[in-house]
Amino acid sequence: MDTRELLLIVHIVGALLLAGGSLTAMALGIYAGAGTSTHSIRFATDLQIKADRTMITPGAVIAIIFGMLLVLEVDHIDFSEAWISAALVFWIIAGGLSSAILTPHAKRIRDHADRLIAEGVAESVELQSAFATPKVKAIGIALNLLLVAFVYLMVARPGA
Repeated sequence: MDTRELLLIVHIVGALLLAGGSLTAMALGIYAGAGTSTHSIRFATDLQIKADRTMITPGAVIAIIFGMLLVLEVDHIDFSEAWISAALVFWIIAGGLSSAILTPHAKRIRDHADRLIAEGVAESVELQSAFATPKVKAIGIALNLLLVAFVYLMVARPGA
């Protein structure tokens, strides 16, 4: 196995962690947004936070670092290529939306659910509404579309 193959394998493993964590967080968001149980919403948001911490963020970091090392290693690929530049821009946008908006939102919802559970509140339409705001839904959709765009760029490498 040469250096290029090793870099590619680690890059793909990072991408799989990122994608798996993102799809898990999406499924949990759909689950939590469909009900009013404070325990279910708390459980789902806690798992979203854990998916971000253990899969999404590490996967994103691994994918970007080893992807950049791969570009440096392979002679016929350059950072100035449109598909690589687009992927880097999308990575920055996705990371910013996730770390600046979605993860803090999940933490606030989890804390709100903890307060309601401590008060003995089993069902809360207010908590569900706070969880599934139109802004958060739109960002979640945008992140999933960016994930599809990443896969397209890495597989098709348009212009390469």
